[in-house]
Amino acid sequence: MIAFIKPQRFLFIFLFSLIGHQIYSQASEDQLTSTSWENALREKKGQIVVYWNTIKPFVYKGANNEMTGIEVDLVKGFQEYLLIQYDVDIEIKWVKLESFNDVYNKIILSSE
Repeated sequence: MIAFIKPQRFLFIFLFSLIGHQIYSQASEDQLTSTSWENALREKKGQIVVYWNTIKPFVYKGANNEMTGIEVDLVKGFQEYLLIQYDVDIEIKWVKLESFNDVYNKIILSSE
């Protein structure tokens, strides 16, 4: 059972549990920009992009080519929580990078 906490606190815990992963909203196919919780709450929808690199058992592609792992379960749980608690429908886009260093550098060099 998910304990209902404020989305800001849940997001804080969630983001720190996904060390090495950066979440962005996608404004278009070509441009990634940050989004605010206020915008998603107001529009009742949003899209986030999760950059990842294969690290079993945390995040990887399963036998049926579906995203699998502990971190995937956390992201999906957070997605479900936002829909149930706040009626905000979040679409998840998984973007694989070649290495953990690429993911790390994406976070460090981000101006977000």
